[in-house]
Amino acid sequence: MLTELLLAHSAVDQDLWDQFHQRRVERAAAIVNASVQLAEWQRDGEDHSSDVPQLLASVAQRVAVPA
Repeated sequence: MLTELLLAHSAVDQDLWDQFHQRRVERAAAIVNASVQLAEWQRDGEDHSSDVPQLLASVAQRVAVPA
């Protein structure tokens, strides 16, 4: 996706950054948030084994679609 934007722009400028940011931030935030959730589950010591597959599936579904 970044390569696509770089090829479409004549310079690395604010417009390029804004387009990149718009397409990537929500996706990246979902991955970070899932990682934080997994860490919290590990830290709290409770059994979340039934929650983990659902969380990972939701992240996989989101990243399977190109940004």
